[in-house]
Formats: sequence, C-alpha cells, structure tokens
Amino acid sequence: MCPVLWNDEKHDEFKLQVTRPPHVPREDIIMRPLDTLEKLHVKAGKMKWLEFNLEKGDVLNFHVTGDSSFGFTIVHVDNEEDTTDVYSMRTVFPLFQWIHGPFKVPLEDTVVAPESGLYKVWFSNSRAWFYSVTIRHHFEVIKDQ
Repeated sequence: MCPVLWNDEKHDEFKLQVTRPPHVPREDIIMRPLDTLEKLHVKAGKMKWLEFNLEKGDVLNFHVTGDSSFGFTIVHVDNEEDTTDVYSMRTVFPLFQWIHGPFKVPLEDTVVAPESGLYKVWFSNSRAWFYSVTIRHHFEVIKDQ
C-alpha cells in the first residue's frame, strides 16, 4: 500500500509542505581578543610544557586556541624527575594526541585539582615535519578558599 500522499483520492487533502527547520539561536562564543592571550610557538616535532603548583581544590581555568593542529593535555606529575613522558603521568584533562586546527572555536574549560602537587600542561607538535604551530592561551589559577 502506498502512503496517503500518493493515493489519488487523498492527494488534495494532504499537501506536502516544505519548511525550513526552526531557527535555533547560536550561543554567543566568548572570544578573548588575541592580543590578551599569551603566545607559545612549538616547532615541528617538538613539545612544550607549562607548569602550575596547585593545592587540592584549586581551580585551573584555561582558554586555548591554535593556528594549526597540535596535541594537548593536563597531567599531574607524581615523580618530578620524569618530566618528559606524558604517558607516564596521571591525566587530569583528556589527552588529545592531535587536535585538528586551525581552531574556529577555542578550547575552554576548568580543571579542579584532585590533590596537591605539580600540574603540567602539555602542548605537542610531534606529528608535524616542517611547520611550527602558534598556540595562544590564557591560564588562570583560582585558589581554593
């Protein structure tokens, strides 16, 4: 049996209306002016670290954007002697080995320190062969009261 739309006797009663989906307002993205963000250049095949000493309950707010693809994570360092192998550290923010860029929407989030210690932010350009990446960022530590 065919749908009612294709039956001759019902065709006049049922009219196909083509309408656009309802407009859903886009949330305003709070874009920080680029001149207020710090610049970090990571050469091809290299990585860079930012370090923060946080107490349990401290909040680390961040805003990150880049002009190309790069890797990113935030880790807690148990042993300060092992400072180069990101995979041996405890992940606090998901490990993105490769975030495709350039970014149109910044990566912005908050991390609460589960315990006191050294926290490191990892930026990687290890998959690139020729080009460096410029990462613009803002990190803010809010101390637990």
